[in-house]
Amino acid sequence: MSKSNRFDKIQELIQESNKEVPLKENIQPQETKNITVYSVPSEWIEILKQNHLKLSSFAKQAMFEKMKRDGLI
Repeated sequence: MSKSNRFDKIQELIQESNKEVPLKENIQPQETKNITVYSVPSEWIEILKQNHLKLSSFAKQAMFEKMKRDGLI
């Protein structure tokens, strides 16, 4: 089977599966802005990964808790 035939078969399978379970678009609201965090030790990131956590969600939760504790929100 040639590469183009394999590619066509794969495209057909994707289109068929998309008919059964449509893909959702993951669009963030315009008001949400991502901020890059620097100077986070790689050891900390590895600890989070080992515990199946992501830096972004962990940092967001930590900031929320601190802001709440400080009475900012």
